[in-house]
Amino acid sequence: MGGGGSGRAALQLQSLIGLQNLTIHIQQDVVTDRHLHASQQGEWGTSCAEDSRRYSDRDSRRVGNYDAGHNRGGADVTLRALELGAVDFVAKPKIGVADGLRQLGEDITDKIRTAAKAHVRRLTTPPPAPAGDTGLAQARPVIGSLGRLSTEKIIFIGASTGGTEATREVLVNLPADAPAVMITQHMPPGFTRSYAARLDGLSRIRVKEATDGERVLPGHAYIAPGGLHLSVERSGANYVARVRDGEPVNRHKPSVEVLFRSAAQVVGQNALGVMLTGMGADGAKAMKEMRDAGSWNVCQDEASCVVFGMPREAIAHGAAHEVMPLSRIAQALIDRLRSTAGMHTSRV
Repeated sequence: MGGGGSGRAALQLQSLIGLQNLTIHIQQDVVTDRHLHASQQGEWGTSCAEDSRRYSDRDSRRVGNYDAGHNRGGADVTLRALELGAVDFVAKPKIGVADGLRQLGEDITDKIRTAAKAHVRRLTTPPPAPAGDTGLAQARPVIGSLGRLSTEKIIFIGASTGGTEATREVLVNLPADAPAVMITQHMPPGFTRSYAARLDGLSRIRVKEATDGERVLPGHAYIAPGGLHLSVERSGANYVARVRDGEPVNRHKPSVEVLFRSAAQVVGQNALGVMLTGMGADGAKAMKEMRDAGSWNVCQDEASCVVFGMPREAIAHGAAHEVMPLSRIAQALIDRLRSTAGMHTSRV
């Protein structure tokens, strides 16, 4: 790690048990910090989140060690850190899980390596405020209604590293009458509910953590719960969400592969696929299956990705119809939906 003859790594390990204090500097580019038990939220947690902006402003990559705890405080600060420029985070292991520390070590190693290659951008303006900010409506761009669309249409989004903010960028720019959106973002348990609530306060469409068996409705977005797979099934005239446990797929749970494969099998020509920033290849093969089944697919381009892994693999598999900057994806979806209004295939 560190790369190059002049690269130096300094590791300070103040408490091995529980990884209470861990600070790693790699060529002054990657910074990791222990971060936030549920009992340590308050001013310290907010300060750590704000530090992410400071590191982002000087082109450093930050990876945090976070604890969702038993309430939303830890998850909220984690999400704020991601908004302010943190590349990724690692959830603290559960107490009493024998392999927890080993798995945590592997996760930290993987994410530091990824962060070292991440594309960081200096933040010039703060991210949108969460729900409750009275200036939010004025800050939103004007987006026209899509008008009458088939309820058969569904947008499917897959994302990993950097994807929390990339997904936000897409959702906040969709109109209230957009088709249903189903999202798999690689996140551990304890974070997706807070993430969904945050997006719900920023978006015109309703955003929620998916629950098993619920109807998939237009104007709503459904996020795969951390630690569970999300897929879509048909029930008579309706689409329903399936949320299930199972083995990790491509080392992930939830897995984009699971969601996209169900899209290919169930939604077919009525699906629109979106692959956003993320490391690895999760979802690439299934996105090609979506295209073969008649979907229209777009991948985020390298220049706007934090990590150009999953989009690159999807493109290499021939899954993408278009590749474009993140800032253009929402409008591309809107244009595609308008151009194909009334053109759909009913699936029984």
